[in-house]
Amino acid sequence: PKWTQKQRQQQQQLTHCATLRPRSLSQLSGSASTPGMLTSDIDRPLSPDMALLSPGTPVPNREEFRHIESGVSLVMFDFDGTLTATPGDLAARPQKHAELLQRAAMLGPCLQALQEVGATLGIISKSTENTVRDAVQAAGLSAHFQGPIVGKAVSLEGKAGIIDDLAQGGALAGFQSAGLEEQAACHRVLLVDDDVMELQRARCAGLQTYAAPPNGGLQKEDFEVMRAAIQGDRGGLEEIDSLMLVPPPLLPQPSWQAPLADKQIVSTMRKQMMSNDSGETQQQQLQQRQQQQQ
Repeated sequence: PKWTQKQRQQQQQLTHCATLRPRSLSQLSGSASTPGMLTSDIDRPLSPDMALLSPGTPVPNREEFRHIESGVSLVMFDFDGTLTATPGDLAARPQKHAELLQRAAMLGPCLQALQEVGATLGIISKSTENTVRDAVQAAGLSAHFQGPIVGKAVSLEGKAGIIDDLAQGGALAGFQSAGLEEQAACHRVLLVDDDVMELQRARCAGLQTYAAPPNGGLQKEDFEVMRAAIQGDRGGLEEIDSLMLVPPPLLPQPSWQAPLADKQIVSTMRKQMMSNDSGETQQQQLQQRQQQQQ
């Protein structure tokens, strides 16, 4: 099939990520009736590299996805196993609600801290949108998620492809219709997930990534890492702004505004010069007399 420029770029990125493989084989064989499969996914041609991926591909090290660079403006959280404590394939809907409610006391201040440093927060999950929204609302966390909440996030391109579609469709504030084709735009998005294979795909697409713990969901220290990285960039700008507002130091007063001080300085310098001149003259006279006597 004929590929667009965007699809060629994504294929080249996948070429350099030999460890990529889909989370499940169902992501490779979808149809219009497949639950959670988006129409845009069906229309996209299958990348040649996807055929080379196998379940035996080694899983990336989780610690490789715990470094965040500056520039993040949008944080997209996974739901199951990231905001909740149990991965989605191990928890029923009532358990998801109960876990988020139990963790709300910790999550609320942490999410608020990210908002205060300028990040927009959203959720992208393989669970249904209703499940996510109902759980977030019951836990009293809805106000923290001003970004999109996406359910059934299953795509041949992973969650990164869905986020790109959101950007092109105008659902992400501050992103142009070109989506995430530009590296600078990709770098502004942080995907937080407990699935390292999902994070590997996102990184190959240019997004920033952060791995939640394998069990128990995000903890306070994880939010602190994210907050420090986001605030670090904006904190530097705030420091520059504060320095620009500091008035310059006062310069020494001109001589015509302090004549007495100038007179004292000049007088002292004259005395020193006269003293030096007098000493030199006496020494010269003494040398002349010694020469005459000889």
